[in-house]
Amino acid sequence: MSEGRQILGVWLLRDEEHFAAWSLMNAAEFCDRILVMDNRSRDRTRQIVEAVAARHRHVEILDVEDARDTHKYLEDYAGTRTWVFGVDGDEIYDPAGLARMRPRLLAGEFDGYWRIAGHMRHVLGIRLDRAEAFGYTQPDAPEGTKCFNFDAIESWRPGPHERLHGRKSVVFRSGYGHDSILRTWRQEPWEETDFRCLHLCFFPRSRFEAAAPGEAGKSTGRANPRERWGQRSLLRRARRAVMRRLDPRYDLKRNYKRRTYAKGPVATFDIGGFGAPDDFCAVAPDCAGALAAIRSATELHERTQPGVTP
Repeated sequence: MSEGRQILGVWLLRDEEHFAAWSLMNAAEFCDRILVMDNRSRDRTRQIVEAVAARHRHVEILDVEDARDTHKYLEDYAGTRTWVFGVDGDEIYDPAGLARMRPRLLAGEFDGYWRIAGHMRHVLGIRLDRAEAFGYTQPDAPEGTKCFNFDAIESWRPGPHERLHGRKSVVFRSGYGHDSILRTWRQEPWEETDFRCLHLCFFPRSRFEAAAPGEAGKSTGRANPRERWGQRSLLRRARRAVMRRLDPRYDLKRNYKRRTYAKGPVATFDIGGFGAPDDFCAVAPDCAGALAAIRSATELHERTQPGVTP
């Protein structure tokens, strides 16, 4: 670490056996310390994380009962020279890019910013044999990378939200604010930037996740934590049942991932350097499941997405 700076990686996982190893192993060397929060996974996620931790001693595993109770683990880092790097189980980073970015981050090059927003591609399909993918991109689709400078804030108190959410509660130090963001995706092309991510939000992430597409063959991806919490309400479940009868497209219209990430034209782009899930069979032996999930989702969207050539 340089001048006391450190990079803290924070993964929040729940049934992520398809891509957990790919996500963790691609970014493990970028971080000085990693907290993996396992939110009651039922599949092989825990075994995969333990295998990763056996190879990387800076990986610590935490059991969390409620995703809304995870930000508390980060609160004490406010005001310290810590960059907090938040990653989900469906986010895959370019390891070579992170290796180039790490010394720049620790040398203080980005200390004038509260957050770094890199390229994030919301992926519909991956063709591993061609090292290419297709999906939604900035500026139409939203940015989503989470790399925060905790030295820029006085406090960020936990609330009823998962880690690194609830940004209205952030108290900034003088000279910083919510607009202190370095958007590298605006300045650097995808092929040349160090900070870039594949967001596999429309792919099944576990054997327990249904791969069935939504209306018109459009995959909706798994429900996010807020949607799952809403599904527990009897009143909301009753309302949803009524609305489904009135509007067959109700679920698709209300789906968070379709509403949030499926914006703008679909582009094809190079993913050379990201590797593949079967690069990590040593820690995730069932690589076939991940490859099958990629193949089925890709074939689905090749058939149903206008302008995509198989």
